[in-house]
Amino acid sequence: MARGCGRCAGTGGRWPGSTLAVAFWQIGIRVRGPGATSVLFNLVPVAALLIVAGFGRMPAVPQLLGVAIAVGGVIWASRGARR
Repeated sequence: MARGCGRCAGTGGRWPGSTLAVAFWQIGIRVRGPGATSVLFNLVPVAALLIVAGFGRMPAVPQLLGVAIAVGGVIWASRGARR
């Protein structure tokens, strides 16, 4: 049997967070535009790593290198969009 509430069976009770994420993403597209918002999609793994680190799991060196590359890429792409 699925965990979570009856009306969100099969989601483990996590549907509000997913719903909010999609809603905020759509707001971002409306406010910033699709090009500027799509660059931020590359920060999803960075956010996931920060959340996991908040629960006490320390990232390994390759993961930190990946974060640096992702953040650097977002900064680089954002600078190009402003010109």
